[in-house]
Amino acid sequence: MFLGGWLVASGGCNCLIDADKYRGGPSGDGGDCGDCDAADNLPDGTAPPDGRIESDAGPVEPSSAREGEGSGTGAPPVVIVLRDHFEPESTARVVRAGDATQTDLVAPPVVVATDGSMLAIPIRIPVYEDLAEGEMATLQIFVDQGSGEGLAENLQVEGLEEVDLAGAVDTTTDLRPLYSRITTSANVTFAGASPAILRSTTDITVTNALNGNGRQSADGMAGGTPGAGGCRGGNVHVAGQCSIGGGEPGGTEVTTGTGGGGGGHATDGFGGASGGDGGQMTGSEFLVPLDEEGGNGGGGGGDGTTGMNGAGGGGGGVIELSAVGRVRIAAVVSANGGAGTDADGLVAASAEGSGGGGSGGGILIRAISVTGAGSLSATGADGGMTFNVGGAGADGRIRIDVASASLPGVAVDPTPIRGPHWADDTESIVRDSDFTATLYGEPSRTFAANIDGGNPVAVTTNGSGVGTHQFTLEPGHNRICAIVSPTAILTLPEAVRCMDVTYVP
Repeated sequence: MFLGGWLVASGGCNCLIDADKYRGGPSGDGGDCGDCDAADNLPDGTAPPDGRIESDAGPVEPSSAREGEGSGTGAPPVVIVLRDHFEPESTARVVRAGDATQTDLVAPPVVVATDGSMLAIPIRIPVYEDLAEGEMATLQIFVDQGSGEGLAENLQVEGLEEVDLAGAVDTTTDLRPLYSRITTSANVTFAGASPAILRSTTDITVTNALNGNGRQSADGMAGGTPGAGGCRGGNVHVAGQCSIGGGEPGGTEVTTGTGGGGGGHATDGFGGASGGDGGQMTGSEFLVPLDEEGGNGGGGGGDGTTGMNGAGGGGGGVIELSAVGRVRIAAVVSANGGAGTDADGLVAASAEGSGGGGSGGGILIRAISVTGAGSLSATGADGGMTFNVGGAGADGRIRIDVASASLPGVAVDPTPIRGPHWADDTESIVRDSDFTATLYGEPSRTFAANIDGGNPVAVTTNGSGVGTHQFTLEPGHNRICAIVSPTAILTLPEAVRCMDVTYVP
């Protein structure tokens, strides 16, 4: 069943592909991106970690790539396609220009088309420590058809930054859209209005805590600060921030302040004692759009005739860890809400109400595999506990997309949902145009798939979370994308997970 009209663009599109190479579908309702690749069609022109810079229909496809592509743990290789005439016994060697070691990057086997018109060369591009972000390196492609080796083409590789995170990280200024490698060397605390988005062309290794938690009020009066991308708690007798998700403030019951409501997220927040309602459920279960999945602040407690404390806790933030290879988690990754502040006063009969707790935020993990003995947490916080207590914040959401039938063994709270991901044994080079791919995701759900930006087609997983879809491939590269749901916006990186399959007739 074709589900047309999903390619709805918001404000136009930024196409980074050659329309003559990729088969684009209709643009949908008002969109103008019918020839765009869903993986590369992003508002800011930044491809997700599994997307190439470009793919050209010409003598060499692609003509450029990024540092580290194909080198992540378990990641598929980059496949270079040359078009000319090649003998069946042709071999190839790919080296970086100027590399004194002449290290060959080819990951065999090299495949020649039956009619000799195409040569497919799988390679793994290392992380080059000497290549700065934005600098270009040249890979030389040598081909030997049995009569001696010759330089066939060049491939340009764009440098990326490698990052080792530690200490305070401002998500609005300190993070790059894409890295070639991400590690940690000390505990990390994220702060800022933007989500903490970490994407790598290779692996991500987390050996120290990543803290995206909301906080309790520092002085008991002003609302608690949120985690990166989350919402602040309410001041005393003020609602928690962020639209309908913020907890309602407490009121005054005769002379005693009532409790503030907890922030809402995956569910409604909990109401305060005799006081404010909890914030409403917000966001989407698959965290799309991701930037709307920050936790919501708890409401402040109501006024009493004595006392001053009772502010709401800050909402948890948003953390994304996306790698083309593996994500290794050996520490705590958290986006929890901040606790509400306890009320105070000389006597309970005239005290402030306690503040509501902030809700948990959102965590998104996407990788070939997730390993390690660490944990993921996006829980709501308790409200203040004295006099009229504040309501607890709701839990947030966690989504994990991996290329295997089962989820990793890391501890997770709350229970995660599975987004779609192609199986880890999906072939990179195939010899048949009829190609069946396996998708893993949440059991008994309808996801979707498309090829080269065409119309998405529904893919339903069985009770074990396994679905399949058959594609008809064209010679050369074919970009296949697994899509979160029939209602997902394809311009959002968190809505798609893509890979190239090269058909060599």
